[in-house]
Amino acid sequence: MFERKEQDRKKILLVEFKFHQEIIPTQLEFLLSAGFEVFVAIHAPLWDKALFSPYHARVHFVPLKQTRGFWARLRSLLTIKRLVQREKIDVIILNTLETTSWYFLMKMLPRVSTFGIAHRVQRVVKEPILKRNLAMVKGVLTLSDHTLDFLSKSLSRPDRATSFYPIFFNRQVPKSVRTERMLQVVIPGMITFKKRDYEGLLHAVRSARQKLNVRFHLLANIHSTDGEKLLKLIHEAGVADNFVIYEKYVPYESFLEVVAKCDLVMPLLGPAVENYENYLNSQISASFNWAYAFKKPLLIHRDLQHTCIRGYPLYTYGDDTLLTRLEELSEKAELPATTPEYLSFENQRERYLNLIAI
Repeated sequence: MFERKEQDRKKILLVEFKFHQEIIPTQLEFLLSAGFEVFVAIHAPLWDKALFSPYHARVHFVPLKQTRGFWARLRSLLTIKRLVQREKIDVIILNTLETTSWYFLMKMLPRVSTFGIAHRVQRVVKEPILKRNLAMVKGVLTLSDHTLDFLSKSLSRPDRATSFYPIFFNRQVPKSVRTERMLQVVIPGMITFKKRDYEGLLHAVRSARQKLNVRFHLLANIHSTDGEKLLKLIHEAGVADNFVIYEKYVPYESFLEVVAKCDLVMPLLGPAVENYENYLNSQISASFNWAYAFKKPLLIHRDLQHTCIRGYPLYTYGDDTLLTRLEELSEKAELPATTPEYLSFENQRERYLNLIAI
């Protein structure tokens, strides 16, 4: 449906100044399979071999050496402008709409169709400086149906928004195999008490009457302020054997392998985290999409069931039932996850491309 002849090939540019490089490979899969010529202008330190090397021969990568500070950002914006004009780019996709600089880029290139990906939709809808970006883009994508529902209520034209799940990577990852009676649970992402209820988890683990047959992978560099605090609490609770820590930055090559080998993905969201109401109404954790990407069941607080894809396998717990749930799961021989058809590559690609159709 979307494949194009060589003479009809349109040119699309993805741009990213700050972070969220992990959602770019899925977009490259969609765009390349549809026959687009693709350019990626990205802050150079965000380049990751595991994420981008499979596309090096098929995508034009443009590293932006400096994007911090006013003059550095201006130079990068001018680099992007020259690229768009030289290559006659048809569409720009702002990989993180919540980047204030994009307002000036769109002012520089008013005739180019521009779309944006909103990660924290509540900010995009409520903060004046980001509402400018929202008003100028031709369409908006979010990273879950949950956040799309919230965003659509604030748009004059909800048909100019859609969601897609960035869960496709051009790489083979071995399936997890239970080789020991130890449940492997991954908690992916930066260690921060604002976004994860580590204290609630520690309370559950240390309350076990017998040693819990569960190992939690804290998949981030432990050497941060909150990481050091958490490490101290783990040792004080006497449960260090239940945790796997990582002593340095975890590159995506290793990150993806750890998620792939674990049995469950745990966002570790609960009433104790800051801005919990936002997660219930308008925000997601990237942990959900890591679970979907690797077909891993989710272990989540029961409050969050409505934020998940209907029919996706998940295990829930309440404020006082986490330990019971962990003990139950640790006794299971395997935890199979079947992916709903809704998450198929074809369906997600169609949702993405239909919005930016040119």
